[in-house]
Amino acid sequence: MRFFRPLAIGVVLLVLVGSILGTSCAGAKGEQGPKGDTGEQGIQGVPGIQGATGPAGTQGVQGQEGAAGPQGESGPNMIVAMGYIANSGAPTYDVTIIQEYNVTSCSWNAANQWCEITLTGISYSRSDYVTLVTPSYDPLIGLSGDVAIYGSTGGKLFVQIFRGVSSSYPSDFSFMVLETP
Repeated sequence: MRFFRPLAIGVVLLVLVGSILGTSCAGAKGEQGPKGDTGEQGIQGVPGIQGATGPAGTQGVQGQEGAAGPQGESGPNMIVAMGYIANSGAPTYDVTIIQEYNVTSCSWNAANQWCEITLTGISYSRSDYVTLVTPSYDPLIGLSGDVAIYGSTGGKLFVQIFRGVSSSYPSDFSFMVLETP
């Protein structure tokens, strides 16, 4: 017990001295000092997980059809003449216009072995028009690989049909003459 008495007295003395020193050193409370500068921003936190997308909404009602636009310019009518020419065969090789548009006449020129076609109101020159010629299928011979060539002479269109490497011969064909813009 002797040991506790001096210890208790020491503790009491420390408390008394501390309280006396604390009040005597503190003095009156002064004014608040100026606010310090703001520090740098801290590290951004990890973003949270995004929630699930909600269901799509229902389709809206279709709107009314708009007014029709203005009528455009009509395209060019480039067909100058066209037709289907048939050949009667040997021995006369007469040619006949089966169907035509702006075709005045056609005839077989035996000396040159071509069909001459006179177009209505046109003095034909092969360099002034685009011309297409298609040999017709010959059911007696079958598919033969006929080749058609064309040209102009005396304001007329002439057409020759060749089978293989032989000379030209009278055959059915169709043609179209187009005007270039």
